Amino acid sequence: MKWNVNLLCLVGVIIGFVAILSRWTYDMFGDYNLVHIIDIYEPGFGFEDWYFSSLLVMIGVFVALVSPLGGSLEMLGSLGFILTWAGHHGEMPVSIGPYLSIASSVIILSSMIRPIGPGLKYGPFNIRSRLLTFSIRKEEKGKGV
Repeated sequence: MKWNVNLLCLVGVIIGFVAILSRWTYDMFGDYNLVHIIDIYEPGFGFEDWYFSSLLVMIGVFVALVSPLGGSLEMLGSLGFILTWAGHHGEMPVSIGPYLSIASSVIILSSMIRPIGPGLKYGPFNIRSRLLTFSIRKEEKGKGV
C-alpha cells in the first residue's frame, strides 16, 4: 500500500489557517482597531451578521484537511463576508484575512484539477486522489518501483 498526499491542498489549508488567524476587518466604532475572525463571536461585539459566513470559512478550512471540497465552503464564506461587509460598511475596507481566504480556497479547489504530491503520478487521476487530501492505494503488481 502506498500513500497519496495532495500537497497542493495542504498548502491551501495552511494559507487558510493563516487567514483565520489574521485580521479580517476593522471595528465598527471607527477606531480602526483590527478584528480577528474569532473576535466576531464575542458576545455584544456587534458582528452578528457575519456569524454564518465566518463559520463557513472555518468549517471549510477544517474540511479541506480531509477533502478539497472544503475549499468551496471556504470560498462561499469569504465571499459572503466581503459582500455583506460591503453592504453594511461600504466605505470601511476589510483587512487581509478575507483575501487570504479566497486565495486559499482557489488553491484548494485547483488541487482537485491537478493534485500534486508524493504518490501522485502524472496522468489520469482517479476520483479518490482528486477528492481526498490523504488516500491509500494498492500497489500494482508486475510493475517495478
